[in-house]
Amino acid sequence: MKVAITLVICMALFSAVMAAIHETLTEQKVQDAYKKCANDITVGVNRDKSVGSDPDGAHLKSVITGKMSVCFLKEIGLMNADNTLNITEMKQIVEKRIDPAYAKKFLEACTADKGSPEATAMNLIQCFVI
Repeated sequence: MKVAITLVICMALFSAVMAAIHETLTEQKVQDAYKKCANDITVGVNRDKSVGSDPDGAHLKSVITGKMSVCFLKEIGLMNADNTLNITEMKQIVEKRIDPAYAKKFLEACTADKGSPEATAMNLIQCFVI
């Protein structure tokens, strides 16, 4: 049940991201990325270990959301295979949508390395959602 709720939240987040980047990427590409990542969401997640030490499922939800965020950003071309963000692509998207003076601050905050690919990816997605 908790995993299903996490999937619903991820769908809402990715829908918001899709709206923000629609001008740059085709809707089909975003939909395909979401489907691929939703199907691969449990790769590397050991549910049995997580549940025993994480009775409310918070850690598992965080792991799933992080992995899905990385997968999604890679599939749409905003994260490279080496888990770095594609700043050039991001800059093109952001500068079309917001004032160039604010774009630099936005990019610095939203593309900052947060210590792991998952945290960095979730930070970027949150910037588009909020």
